[in-house]
Amino acid sequence: MMTHRLVWLWLFVIAVLGCMAALLGVFRLSRVESRLFQRYVLDPIPESVTEMMVDRAREVSGYGYTFRFKIDGADVMRIIDSRPFQRVYNVKYERWGELHFEWSPSSWSGLAVYPSGERKPAWFTPELWRDPDAYAYEERGKQLTTCVLLYNRQAGEAYFLAFKGDYTP
Repeated sequence: MMTHRLVWLWLFVIAVLGCMAALLGVFRLSRVESRLFQRYVLDPIPESVTEMMVDRAREVSGYGYTFRFKIDGADVMRIIDSRPFQRVYNVKYERWGELHFEWSPSSWSGLAVYPSGERKPAWFTPELWRDPDAYAYEERGKQLTTCVLLYNRQAGEAYFLAFKGDYTP
């Protein structure tokens, strides 16, 4: 009878420890997402930012991060003012994984976010947004840094794409 109680006690302890480990994992993920947001989007994180999701997209010789989050319009302006963003137009996410946008009627860019065959998270659905406010900037050096901000005013949601990789002029 004592052995039976010890088994139940042992199972209870394992269950409690498992729950604690799961909770710590959730908090750790939240911390990682926050650090990535601070590094690639804006530091400090605005109070209105909620429901943040982050994914590391594939980039061979650099990095690629996609973010989706809720944010109010005033805080979107803080992100825009943090870098030399330019308004871009005719944004379209293609089914083969590229985001296309126009700097002007005669100049466009394409960013391979999740190229064909790449896994993309279920929450990454910019193709469902109709005419979002869109801003982009590029910095060219040994590597090309590209950041794109898409904002859906009606939903109060944004995507932020931060990519850096090899650049050949």
